[in-house]
Amino acid sequence: MYWNGCIKIITLEEAYTAIDRIKRAGMIYDAHIMTGVAGSGRGMENAEKTAEFLNATKPRHVINFSMFLHQEAPLYRDIVQGNFLPADELENLMEEKCLLEHLQVDGLKYDGFHDFVQFRVRGTFPEDRQKMLRKVEEAIEKNKKKSRFLQ
Repeated sequence: MYWNGCIKIITLEEAYTAIDRIKRAGMIYDAHIMTGVAGSGRGMENAEKTAEFLNATKPRHVINFSMFLHQEAPLYRDIVQGNFLPADELENLMEEKCLLEHLQVDGLKYDGFHDFVQFRVRGTFPEDRQKMLRKVEEAIEKNKKKSRFLQ
């Protein structure tokens, strides 16, 4: 993707190369990620692959937020046309739980939030993993009773 002159990364190999260059230049590597980007029914796969990538690249911080699609976004048009089914917030919470279970980066500072369900979880790995998992599990149980959330 390309936003306002940022590095354009197309393949996983290019992402690894770009992060390696950032680190070799002495710069700090932090990661911003989104739950829900894989679409409905693919959150666990996305969480596992994202954790694999983050475990390999070892960012200092991870900021995780749920995907929100504005009606002007090209992917929003795909939803309207029936070509993409977005994950709901319950799926996003379950994806975040899976991600937290699979992250293995010592000293990683994690901050995850979901605007639609007003939920946030923060901590440092590995010492806060169980606390963060309990908090996400509570949010999952609370939101299981609700119907599918709007995107």
